[in-house]
Amino acid sequence: MDIFKVCIIGADSTGKTTLARNLAAYYGTAFVPEYAREFIEAHDGTFNFNDMPTIVEAQLLAEAKQLSATHRVLFCDGSALANCIWSERYFGRSHPKVIELANASSYDLFLLTRIDVPWKADAIRDSKGHRKWLDTRFEAELTKRGWRYVSIDGSWDRRFATSVRHVNELLNIDLSDREATMQGDD
Repeated sequence: MDIFKVCIIGADSTGKTTLARNLAAYYGTAFVPEYAREFIEAHDGTFNFNDMPTIVEAQLLAEAKQLSATHRVLFCDGSALANCIWSERYFGRSHPKVIELANASSYDLFLLTRIDVPWKADAIRDSKGHRKWLDTRFEAELTKRGWRYVSIDGSWDRRFATSVRHVNELLNIDLSDREATMQGDD
């Protein structure tokens, strides 16, 4: 059985990690936490442009390792594409290696968490004034690439329900395609 990959991306403090964790629990599967947060916390809140490939490579390696614990769908909190945009935010440009990794990575669906929820500060969040720019930039990049995405907005309950509806669509589409293919092989 194929494993679907769903990536949750968006600006700071939009519920990405909570949504990824809750979706994984709901579907009885795994999720991959955002490695950038782990890296930045381990380095006392500091990172530089040349750290970006290391962060992305570790994120993608964690995704690959988690596939064995995955049941039908893997939820990813972040991606190479997300790190391209975060690099633009912090350094004004994306590292060529990160762009290469973003171009080579694939997800079956992106859940773009929108900025219509209150900001909640934590030890490493510093983009409160950049949320609109980030939100617009994520959507523009997904649209430009033609990658399948859904806007996730509203209350926390609505965000979860909308996500479940679209993940169910993703899973059902695959099942109906397989059934049609198998019937066509007779």
